[in-house]
Amino acid sequence: MQEGKLNKGDLLVVGEETGRARLLLNENSEQLDFAIPSMPVRIYGLSRTKYRRRDESN
Repeated sequence: MQEGKLNKGDLLVVGEETGRARLLLNENSEQLDFAIPSMPVRIYGLSRTKYRRRDESN
């Protein structure tokens, strides 16, 4: 996101993935109602996760 504001519930299109911003978390895992471009945020709600975290035990 380069400008504007992402609100909880907004429609997202990232490459081929789509969905709604169901959950926004900041760097302290606190829930947010919106995010602006300068904010580090995790977004949950896309149709598929393209990059999955590796299993650290292997």
